[in-house]
Amino acid sequence: MADHPRISAARDLPPLGEVMKMTVRLAWLGHAPFVTGLFITGLLVVLLLGTAAETQNWTVDPESSRISFTFQERGRTVDGILGYFDAVIAFDPSQLDLSNAEVSVPVSAIDAGAPERNELLLGPLWFDQANHPNVLYKVDNFVQDKSGAFLAYGNLTIREIVHPVALTFSLKIKNKKAHMTGSTAISRKDFSLGTGEWANENIVGDHVEIRVEMQASRSDE
Repeated sequence: MADHPRISAARDLPPLGEVMKMTVRLAWLGHAPFVTGLFITGLLVVLLLGTAAETQNWTVDPESSRISFTFQERGRTVDGILGYFDAVIAFDPSQLDLSNAEVSVPVSAIDAGAPERNELLLGPLWFDQANHPNVLYKVDNFVQDKSGAFLAYGNLTIREIVHPVALTFSLKIKNKKAHMTGSTAISRKDFSLGTGEWANENIVGDHVEIRVEMQASRSDE
């Protein structure tokens, strides 16, 4: 997935720090009508999947992982799924100040469930793939609330337009297995997605909900 910088986790971490670095390519599991959040959302993405005594590698199970979204189209609720994405993540729940994440999604990964929709999404009124081939979500701030839930604060870039997006998620790790679930929401209009006739919210709603579920296994070196 091309052209986006990756987060470098080249930091001097404490010997007992639980820090994870991960590169993921997630295979598409289904199809998606129109996408705006991506997310990464993305979208996010797969924003954290691990705790370990030292730096660890994690492998996402594509059969058990997904990023999905929901929006309104002509008054109907439409559910969709993203295609695939790349992620570079350093995350330590005990040292959140050392944690960061970057998730990149190619616009070509969008599957809207029909060839004509896919073509429309790639065009200049939506994601404009020719000029903006990727969506990027970059997180540099994690916090945990009293309930144990996490919040990832990052910037989402679509069409070179950048807006802050916060992702709420939970994380469970057991026997070198990680399970993460999270959600967020964005406005498609914030990113100039759907201009011209598609700007009408009676045709496509502005609000897009994004949900993330990831499972990963730790690969000890």
